[in-house]
Amino acid sequence: IPSNGIDEVHKDKFLQNERLREHGIDSALQIATASADEAVEWVKKNNLFDKNGQVVIKPLRSASTDGVYFCKTEDDIRNAMKILVGEPD
Repeated sequence: IPSNGIDEVHKDKFLQNERLREHGIDSALQIATASADEAVEWVKKNNLFDKNGQVVIKPLRSASTDGVYFCKTEDDIRNAMKILVGEPD
């Protein structure tokens, strides 16, 4: 069966946003990490709680809102990451 030409970008939310940015289209600030500590430090570095009041943690590959967490605190981020990637506390 011939391919329909869908590549990894169409399956990966992080890559989709990076592709938009490459073409000069504004998209959400983002980081791809499996580390809760790295995620928390990145949020603090970018002052996102003060700018937005919350951040969104979600898996790279999911359907609809599966695995999407709206986090208002560092603890929320750590809890979401623990669920999504199984990191210990």
